[in-house]
Amino acid sequence: YKSEEMDSLKNISIKLPKKGIVGITGASGSGKSSFLYAMAGLKRHLCTGSIIFNGRDCRKMLEKDMINLRRERFGFVFQKHFLIPYLSILDNTLVVNNNYENEDKAKKLLEELALGDYIHRKPTSMSVGQCQRVAIVRALLNKPDVIFADEPTAALDAQSCQIVMKMFEREAENSLILLVTHDEKVFPYLKNRIVFEDGKIVRIEE
Repeated sequence: YKSEEMDSLKNISIKLPKKGIVGITGASGSGKSSFLYAMAGLKRHLCTGSIIFNGRDCRKMLEKDMINLRRERFGFVFQKHFLIPYLSILDNTLVVNNNYENEDKAKKLLEELALGDYIHRKPTSMSVGQCQRVAIVRALLNKPDVIFADEPTAALDAQSCQIVMKMFEREAENSLILLVTHDEKVFPYLKNRIVFEDGKIVRIEE
């Protein structure tokens, strides 16, 4: 990623690994989420420069191609879970990418996150933390090349956070996870960290 300037990002140039967990930290308003969304191609028209993935500049791709790239190669965990309220918990994990051939895997991941008894419930009957765990399963299910996670553990208790981070560690053996966080419970899992301040990268910890 190389950018001259965006509203909240300034003069950034960085090459990221193909796998592992990379933490993105810094104070509120420092540019962490803007960087994440730019990398995911969600704000690609709001910045200058290049966002290169697999040799292609995401900023120059047609919107339909960018949509397919996000659907097939990327996974997302936002601060809000964005579950579909009229679908069951299980169907919420499977509906993205029409992923119904992975039903057994979805059930296994939901069980791992203590949601095995809730798969036929609707999100409206679940807590915020439970819904966030469902969103995490949805992001992991397609084995994406890159997972963009914006404060994924903010609504989780310590035990659920530990389970989720262990799942992320397992996934990171083959994928890159970009994880924006203020959650100190997550910090021990961040061997690599990008620190933002005032829209700039001020430190890279490896």
